Amino acid sequence: MTSRGGEVSRRTLARQIYEILLGQIREGSLRPGQRLVEAEIAAAVGTSRGPVREAIGMLQRGGLVRTDPFVGASIVELDEREIAEVYSLRSILEGYAASLVTQRRTADDIAQLQVIVDGMRGTTGPQTVARLRELDAKFHATLVRLADDEQLLQAWERLRGRIALYHTTVEAAFRDGDELAAMHERLIDALTDGDPVRAEQRVRAQLIANGREWTARVRERTAREPAGAARK
Repeated sequence: MTSRGGEVSRRTLARQIYEILLGQIREGSLRPGQRLVEAEIAAAVGTSRGPVREAIGMLQRGGLVRTDPFVGASIVELDEREIAEVYSLRSILEGYAASLVTQRRTADDIAQLQVIVDGMRGTTGPQTVARLRELDAKFHATLVRLADDEQLLQAWERLRGRIALYHTTVEAAFRDGDELAAMHERLIDALTDGDPVRAEQRVRAQLIANGREWTARVRERTAREPAGAARK
């Protein structure tokens, strides 16, 4: 019989592995469709397969992993409808965050966001896409955190992994630092405008427009794929 201390230790280890895998999803090193092989993950972190299996189960419950009895576990590939749904909900959450930030903002709050945008501008080099994805994620996480609403933050965090997963499929959106900076400057302008209703509307409109544009890209890519093409 397993002791209670052993059970706690196992759950803690599973949580740690979950956080590692979630981090890899957010940074883009785990991509949609990629298989999760329990034995390989266990060997990499130096543990048995049990905690790894539990960690994968946590990711599955969060909508980031799918399992197939013949293939095993793999990172989800969002279809067109899922992308639209994620961006619709994201626009509501971040729009509400923008309305709260507009009412509560301080000069330091805006300065935090501006520093992130300044980091986007002029970003070049082989790590441009990864760096811009990181800065984009940091900007939106900061926006939601500055709203100072715990329930809002928790709801947004549940979406965060799926947003990051989708971003790994639209790398073209993260190749021009100046363009990305200009987009986020418009969001800062909305926050400093002083009208929480207008700020919410502008942030929602921007995110919905992004979702529609990127959904169209997925549709175009899918149309170009040979019918019945096998997935790797």
